[in-house]
Amino acid sequence: MLRKISFWIFAFGFLASFVAEASAQTPTPAPAAAAPVPTRGVEGAIYAKRVRGTVTAQDNATKATRALKEGDEIKQGVTVITGKSRDSSVVLVFSNGAKVNLAADSILNIEEYLTESSTEQIDVATLVAEPNSSSTKLHLAQGELVGNVVKLNRDRGSQFIVQTPVGAAGIRGTTFRVTFRPDPANPGHYTFSVSKPEGNVNVTMQGATGTVSTPVQVADNREVVVSVQGTVNATTGQITVTAPPQIITQSIPPATAAIITTAAVQAVEAAQAVVVPPTPPPTTPTPTTPTPTTPAPTTPAPTDSTTTTPPADTTTTPSTTTPTPTTPTTTPAPPTPPAPPPVQAPPRTTSGAGG
Repeated sequence: MLRKISFWIFAFGFLASFVAEASAQTPTPAPAAAAPVPTRGVEGAIYAKRVRGTVTAQDNATKATRALKEGDEIKQGVTVITGKSRDSSVVLVFSNGAKVNLAADSILNIEEYLTESSTEQIDVATLVAEPNSSSTKLHLAQGELVGNVVKLNRDRGSQFIVQTPVGAAGIRGTTFRVTFRPDPANPGHYTFSVSKPEGNVNVTMQGATGTVSTPVQVADNREVVVSVQGTVNATTGQITVTAPPQIITQSIPPATAAIITTAAVQAVEAAQAVVVPPTPPPTTPTPTTPTPTTPAPTTPAPTDSTTTTPPADTTTTPSTTTPTPTTPTTTPAPPTPPAPPPVQAPPRTTSGAGG
């Protein structure tokens, strides 16, 4: 009986050690490699050039507005508004080489423009590719723009997106035109178009249920014209599509091609004198760790002879010892008390020995 028990204990221990060894030798699957995150954290500079007519900039946070003047610098979080007169327009020159020519009666919200910091100044007119990675998100609430974007560093996460209330265009480096306007004769009806002479542009659309379609690439010298019916949110301005959009793909009409060519030339000319100074990296506050305080020593530090603290007044500080009498040298000695016992000679006023 004892032999059987010993056998089973031995067998169980051997099996447990085998399972533990097998588990230790099983390789642990490596965690999935995280996608590289581009280093963007500096608000990029945008310069107002070729300002014509009435052009204002509104701060998205404070709603404060100011008139844009030639050469003014703005950053993300600003909405640029051009006047309704046909002569109102502005070219926005971005520090990464992109240019946007905003036509009259337009509202463009610069939702995001972030870049990497640069240690050198940038001559925008010489750029054929952006010097660093960047992220640009523009929202055209209404109006028309013609843009020219240099080659983006897409392998480092760069993007340039122009959104409208019903669709968006993703730009990869090209000249393009985006329009979004309501139909005055048909309330609730809007037209969204993307024209692309060359380069890469992808268009996405908002469906009737609020979903977003798969991006569709626009071919060279073609444009996509989208007609939608929808309702407007009075607070946000966002449009909810209430019917399937009607999409037409066609060759760029000659009149549209002429508009694109003229606006693109103006944008390139406006960027000729733009030189962007070096941008410092974003400052990250250094967390401070509280340092335990050590009680100061009770022994007073030695007095520095160069300090200006006046010396202590010894006449007002009470003494704890009996002062030693001193013999005055200039004041005559007090008179000798009458009939002193002949034990000691009277005090003398001189320093010599008694006779």
